[in-house]
Amino acid sequence: AVVQAGEDEERTAGVGTASYASPEQRGTGRYGTASDVFSLGLVLCELRGGFGSGHERAKAFEDVRKGEWRGEHGVDELIRDMTRDDPEKRPNIKEVLRRVEA
Repeated sequence: AVVQAGEDEERTAGVGTASYASPEQRGTGRYGTASDVFSLGLVLCELRGGFGSGHERAKAFEDVRKGEWRGEHGVDELIRDMTRDDPEKRPNIKEVLRRVEA
């Protein structure tokens, strides 16, 4: 479904996988590009974790959502930054790309 979000913006509603949804999507249903950054952070977490089961992945996502993701590598810091509760404190996609390419 598509809903009007602003004067000339459209957003999808009710589309996507709930486990990858940002806090603002889960709470208010309102979202923007920072929500995409959050979801991408969860994808990076999944790639980084190499989980053997859905339960391990769910536990890791829970840790990420609580701000308890641990790790010493630069990608772990990036995951923490991308999955901050406050969308204003997440890096934008250009910053994410800069950090990944570094």
